[in-house]
Amino acid sequence: MRIFAKTASYAVMHVVVAFGIGYVVSGDVHIALGISLLEPFVQVICFAGHEHVWEKLRPGSSQHTPSSCCADAGVVAAVMQSFKNSKA
Repeated sequence: MRIFAKTASYAVMHVVVAFGIGYVVSGDVHIALGISLLEPFVQVICFAGHEHVWEKLRPGSSQHTPSSCCADAGVVAAVMQSFKNSKA
């Protein structure tokens, strides 16, 4: 049960930190809230891609070519452009 409490508290801390950074950078509560809710979701997807790459690079594996992650840079760029457009 302790692992679930620890995971939940980490998730809350992660969202709070993302909100704080989003607010400092943008100065807008709505943008900060959007970033703080979207960023952990993107992180989960990219973590899965990261794990996939590491599994492919495991010693003794027949394939040693890393695959690309979930296009995290493209996702972040699209989100930031969307926020910029909604602010204007």
